Parts: sequence; structure tokens; C-alpha cells
Amino acid sequence: MNFKVKFKEETPSFKAKFGWNNGEFEAGKQSGPTRYCETLSNVFYGAIFPEEYNFELRVEKVVPLYMAFRDAKNLKTLKIVANIVGDEKYDFGYFAMSCRDLETIDFTQYNTRPSSLDYAFFNNVKLKNILGVFDCTDCIRFSNTFLYCADLEEIRFVENTIKEVISFESCKKLSKSSATSVINGLSDTVTGRTATFSQVAKEAAFTDEEWAQLIGTKPNWTIALA
Repeated sequence: MNFKVKFKEETPSFKAKFGWNNGEFEAGKQSGPTRYCETLSNVFYGAIFPEEYNFELRVEKVVPLYMAFRDAKNLKTLKIVANIVGDEKYDFGYFAMSCRDLETIDFTQYNTRPSSLDYAFFNNVKLKNILGVFDCTDCIRFSNTFLYCADLEEIRFVENTIKEVISFESCKKLSKSSATSVINGLSDTVTGRTATFSQVAKEAAFTDEEWAQLIGTKPNWTIALA
């Protein structure tokens, strides 16, 4: 798959469909017949968008997002919309790694059921909001997923679906509702796993009594502070 995307400085935010098997696209236009992509893996790896760009990407169905926006520049907001949302699971590894300008990712109209989240948001230093709810039933890895996400405030998980070690130690601004969602998202059945949170975020959002009560709901997990 080989894409060439053209942007014009005066072009406002737009909605786009991306085909596959070679294509050249311009903001608001599409050349050639409509052929929906089977994967978004690596498509926007290292892409340079216009300054403070708000990008909405529409796809026909949920597809793999492996390295889809890794190292992309100037993206401020990113929304991905799937016309058909099924029960597929796909690799989200390195999805938006080192997108240092990104502030909001919107998955509310995309089936966020990853098989891996390795480095998915690693080094996204301005990322504040990840919208949508992650179903991690089939997710087998969270390696450094949120490392250096110092501004992350909002994220949600389906209850009892997180089964592997996960860390939010870099997330010093994680909200009370987000931390609660993470704790509620931890599986009730696995053992020998650790979930790590920022001490700063915990102290800003919870009293000692509230925190003890919350983590007490997951006695099968080690809840660490860093």
C-alpha cells in the first residue's frame, strides 16, 4: 500500500476516505475508484500535517492500526470513524507513538478492541484525552503504552477486561474518574499482575480512605504508586 497525501495551507479540516492499492488524494477529493483500505498500518507513519491539524479519518470498517500515526507531526486532534463496527480485534501497537503535538484521540465511533497496545501512546507529551472505551478482553501487551504521557487526564476501560501488567506512572494528571475506570477495568480472575499509578495523580484525586476502598475491590492485583 502506497499513499501520497496532499494538503493545502488554506484547506480546513476535512473528512476523508482512503483507498488502497496505490492512490493519490487531496483534501476533500479522492481520485480513482473507491476501494476501502484493509489496514491502516504505517499509512501516516512520519506524516507532516498542517499546523494544529484536526483530522477526522473515516473507514468502512475497523482495520489494524499498527504504527498508523507513529511520529506524525502537527496533529492536534485525531478522530477515527468506522462505518461498520463489528467484533474484530486488531493490533494497536505503536499506533500514535511520539505524536508530540496530539492532544485528543477520539475512538467513540471506532471499535477499540485491541490485541496489543504496546507503545501505542508512548511519548505523547501533550495528550490529554483518549475518548471511547477500551475493551481489553483480548489485549495481551501494554508495554510502555502510556510512558511519558504526562498530561493524560481522560481514558476509559470496559470493566474486568485488563488482564496484563499496566502502568500509568507517568500520568501525573490522570483524573479521578479515569483512575477509577482503570481499577474497575482490572480483571477479577487473574493473579500476579501489577497496575501502577502516579503518586502525584493519586494524591491530587483521592483521599487515603477513598484510594484504599477503591483498590480494595481488586485484591488479586498489586496496585503500586510511583
